Amino acid sequence: MATSADEQLLSGHTWAEFCDVLKRSGQQILRPEAPSDALTRAEGFRYLSRLLRIALEMHVEFADPAFPGFFSPSHETAKIAPTTRTTSTAMRAWTATRNTGSAAGAAAWPT
Repeated sequence: MATSADEQLLSGHTWAEFCDVLKRSGQQILRPEAPSDALTRAEGFRYLSRLLRIALEMHVEFADPAFPGFFSPSHETAKIAPTTRTTSTAMRAWTATRNTGSAAGAAAWPT
């Protein structure tokens, strides 16, 4: 078994582990107690895919604290929750801060 992060990446272990976790997450939609009609199952997988997209953006595309930037995980073409507007940024290594609220409240923020 690979031990260092580089070895795990180069051997494909990291990718395989990621795929295994994603597969287990999808099994939640198929639980016996979960609704089993086609529409609800399709919505469950669609929601899971949206969570995956947000996670990839947060932890891969926008995770470099040397180059912080704001991004919106939920917007016109990528909705996750209809009433939530969240903006995230990587602030320092291994830490992400999420600020929630509306743009209208920005004028009241102290400068």
